Amino acid sequence: PVAVEPAPKHEPAPHVTTAPRHEAAPKPAPVARRPDSPPPEHEREHTHEPQPTRTAVASGGPEAARDRADQLYREKHFIEAANVLNAAAHTSDSDVARELKLRAQRLGALAKAYNEGMAPGAEPDDAFTALRQASNYDQNLGGLLANEINEKLHTVVPRAAISFLSSRDLEHAHTAVIVADQLGLSSNSNIRAVRNRLEIEAGSIYAQAQAAGLTSPDGKDKLKRIKLIVDPTSPWYRKAIAALGVAGSFPSGVH
Repeated sequence: PVAVEPAPKHEPAPHVTTAPRHEAAPKPAPVARRPDSPPPEHEREHTHEPQPTRTAVASGGPEAARDRADQLYREKHFIEAANVLNAAAHTSDSDVARELKLRAQRLGALAKAYNEGMAPGAEPDDAFTALRQASNYDQNLGGLLANEINEKLHTVVPRAAISFLSSRDLEHAHTAVIVADQLGLSSNSNIRAVRNRLEIEAGSIYAQAQAAGLTSPDGKDKLKRIKLIVDPTSPWYRKAIAALGVAGSFPSGVH
């Protein structure tokens, strides 16, 4: 007989006790926000808005404002100095306010001219023009930066004179020569070369004036131009003066 294996006994599955399910609490309904109320922090856009420039207002009236502005001007904080004066003008009477605003305008103009003239990469002729403007504004404001501006002009003027001459701007080349003389640079090789070349140009222009007729409008214009490109000690300057029949003072608008 074949042995029959008994069927395996089925053990009852162990009873597992499960914890009762906890339903998630319903989310509270959003609270309606008033139209004029700001959004909550998490909904705000975080942007970096530029902060307004703060202007230091000197206490003590216009005199204190002038003293504070002069200190800032000496430190080359030109725009801040102008802001101090403009702020003081708002609380001053009309005459004082006008004077403070004018000084503030000059400081703003000085800032532009000074920065352009002192820029390391500026062309010599551009730097020369800007520095002369800065010098004029500085003198009107008290001349606190005269030494610094003149020191920079010492390095710029000889190169500017050559640059003006190369571009046939003879009038500005002569202006550069005059400034060089004022700065004690008459013996500079560039200045001497430009002065000599201007003498040659004056002789050529005088010949052109003769050809056009010294009394003709064109001839007179050329004679007047000679006065703009050489010194009064030049023989061509004296010839032009004699031909024009005038005293020898510079016409208005020169240099």
